[in-house]
Amino acid sequence: MNNNYFFPPSVAIEVNILQSNITTETMDNERIGSVAIEFTCPYSLMGGYWGEDDIDGGDVGRVFIALNEFNYTNSRRMDHRNGLIYIAPDSGNTASSFSPANGNSWGFPNISFTGFSKVMEGGFMTNQKSIKHKYAIYSKKMAGNVPSKNEVVSLFNNPVVYTPGGVKSMGNRNITPTIINNSFTLKYTNTVTCSVTSNVSNLDLGVVNIHKDLNTPLATIVLSMKCGLGVGGGNMTSNYPSFIISGSARMNAVSSTTANNEWLASSNSFGLRIGNGWGLRFQTGSALNINTLNNIPIPIYPYKYGTSQGNSADWNGAVTFEISYN
Repeated sequence: MNNNYFFPPSVAIEVNILQSNITTETMDNERIGSVAIEFTCPYSLMGGYWGEDDIDGGDVGRVFIALNEFNYTNSRRMDHRNGLIYIAPDSGNTASSFSPANGNSWGFPNISFTGFSKVMEGGFMTNQKSIKHKYAIYSKKMAGNVPSKNEVVSLFNNPVVYTPGGVKSMGNRNITPTIINNSFTLKYTNTVTCSVTSNVSNLDLGVVNIHKDLNTPLATIVLSMKCGLGVGGGNMTSNYPSFIISGSARMNAVSSTTANNEWLASSNSFGLRIGNGWGLRFQTGSALNINTLNNIPIPIYPYKYGTSQGNSADWNGAVTFEISYN
């Protein structure tokens, strides 16, 4: 379509989202939507296919469709900046390619067509319309330490740019496309579940000599954690270090109304106050800052938080407690 005689084509874009909810269980390369782009030339001419727009010589024309929320990966793929999805041409779509950011595409990565025969591919001069250039939107496999989030995705936010061909030096033509379903909300839900087990269920700490070294553990609880996907617990793995971080444990007394807990920053520990100025100290900070969730040791120490030394009766009886995690 030579610039000397014709106006640029109109552009119709349709976005169809099949699945807007993504979880940790969603597989990589799962098709969740599609995009179709159709061009219409304002003129109807004699029979035959549309040719290039360089009939008088010079360069062929080009069309640039910016995807400003995407990062250029290669000529057949662009990844969305949220890390959840990517877009790629359908297998039969060879008329266009993805290009890095350039001045003709508002400075963004783009879908580019080189030559009007590519823009109007499959269209006859008599019916004015091109084929529908189709692209697929795919999911990306997410790591288990990515938090849940909702994000509004808008695919096309700029006018389409038509760079006329031919021998005359003409400026770009901006085309405002007609778009159906341009924006949608993508919801990612982290479905990794973790379970913690202990090597003991009832632990007798014995008699504490309050005049001895309070930095010697009375006992050590060994915890093990397993994390899996979904309620079925498939693909069990312990390689999720970010699920337990330093200082994430909390002590909760469940059988004593007087017991309470506090974070002891100087020792990277949690203290469980039992009464009369005494309690138990669980050293959780350094123990939980690890690269595996198997065999997590939690040393337990005597803990003095009041001024009174108390006596042996202060340790008589049992306190049931639980350890929970952020």
